[in-house]
Amino acid sequence: VPYVYQSYLAASLMANKQYKKSEQAYKRLLETHECENCWWSYTTLLLKMGPDKIEHAKKARDRTVTFIQDPNTVAEKQRIYESAFEKMFSDPTNFDDID
Repeated sequence: VPYVYQSYLAASLMANKQYKKSEQAYKRLLETHECENCWWSYTTLLLKMGPDKIEHAKKARDRTVTFIQDPNTVAEKQRIYESAFEKMFSDPTNFDDID
């Protein structure tokens, strides 16, 4: 399945701190396949890329939430996603610890 390969490629590039290449891979992935996990992985990448990507990360986070099917988990997932942003803002030099 092509989107699985693209997802692994993007994640591998991110893990190896090749952020620009990872961003390109995620953009290709999200053109053909969208789900909560892929959008959140892309959001995480954008956070790791630094403060200049924060607005893009917020838009990606908002897109992530649209894929949550169970209304009972929406609030919990939003809390988790918001905590990642808070973590970044509390120590903007520590982007590598964002997961």
